[in-house]
Amino acid sequence: MRTILAILLLLVTSLASAETFNYTIKFKGAMTAFSWASLADGSIETRKLGSCYGRGSCLNTRVRMSSENHKLLESLYPTRFFYQSFFSEGPVPRTIAFEKREKKNKSEYQPYGYRHKLVTISKDGSQATYLELWSKGESLSAAEAKLVSTDHNGGQTPAVRNRKTSQIEKNALDRWAMIHTARFLPYSQGYSKRFPGTNGKDRMSYDVSLAGTETLEARGRKYDAWKVSIVETKKGKKQPTLYLWISQDEERVPLQVEMDESIGKLRFYLK
Repeated sequence: MRTILAILLLLVTSLASAETFNYTIKFKGAMTAFSWASLADGSIETRKLGSCYGRGSCLNTRVRMSSENHKLLESLYPTRFFYQSFFSEGPVPRTIAFEKREKKNKSEYQPYGYRHKLVTISKDGSQATYLELWSKGESLSAAEAKLVSTDHNGGQTPAVRNRKTSQIEKNALDRWAMIHTARFLPYSQGYSKRFPGTNGKDRMSYDVSLAGTETLEARGRKYDAWKVSIVETKKGKKQPTLYLWISQDEERVPLQVEMDESIGKLRFYLK
């Protein structure tokens, strides 16, 4: 199972300091006898950086997920997931770069042990360069190296195994930048908007709409929340709908997220 979701933040118009949310991640499917079970812990931190890939200031969101404290998933599929997004918070938000790293036990990822990629976007926003990272290969440029985390392999900077450039839509957002952007949209009844997207390889789009309002409990209190749907379309095919619950106050706290996977449902609960 690819536990790839976590709730994201980004586009806070005036983020004065780092912002952190912690989550319990639950799953419902055949693996859990179709009952909800806690499988992992997650955390999301967003901070403002003074310089990002030579583009000036940006927001940097770091998402971490681990099954280390959850015996069921740890025994079946040990999960270590890291994702970070760098993006512009201007009037038209757009991704500058993003990195994704997953622990993989398959032989094709040994001895490195991780499926690891970095994607950078050209200054004019028309191209994405997809870098497959590995223990050996072409050296990263100095600017690229600043975008890559090294906490997983003793501080050693990875190398580039493969590099490919693709045309993308301008002002494209990666998935996590889109989720954060969705936090701060001007919701009202009937709200719907499409955004350009990219995974580093494909031209994509996100359709964001208000699905309803609900009351949720988190952190020992009740929140009035917007339920937002995000539908990703890739290569003309719609992907499973992501639902995001956001508090209706000024903080726009990401309270829950739910996504259908091929083998069940994932839910993220704010601690």
